[in-house]
Amino acid sequence: MKTRALLTVGLFVVLSVASCGGGGAGNTSNGAPRTSMRAPITLEDLPPGRFSDVIDAVQKLRPGWMTRVNGIFVEGHEVKPDDLRMEAVDAIQEIKLLRCEQAMVKYPVNCVSQTYLEIIRKRRAP
Repeated sequence: MKTRALLTVGLFVVLSVASCGGGGAGNTSNGAPRTSMRAPITLEDLPPGRFSDVIDAVQKLRPGWMTRVNGIFVEGHEVKPDDLRMEAVDAIQEIKLLRCEQAMVKYPVNCVSQTYLEIIRKRRAP
């Protein structure tokens, strides 16, 4: 009888925890899906008309990224943050953070522990 009661209580606890979810799902306060703060911003995250420019998109989708980066590269060229205000969101394929080691392989940077922002534009059809 005691075993059956313990099994019932155990099942109740398991079902209660499962119904609460993992805490990682859902939406943020601005309506964007919750995601890893290091996950790249992809084309799917950038619906037409939602953001005024690339800076706006990065600040809303990954708060804190712009304050963490030591350099920004767009298609291989280093740019200033203000240059991103001129960059059309609908032209972007992906935006991601690069650790120092990754940036050194791709770009002419000398770094120890910095983080860089890499922006890749959509490829135009010939």
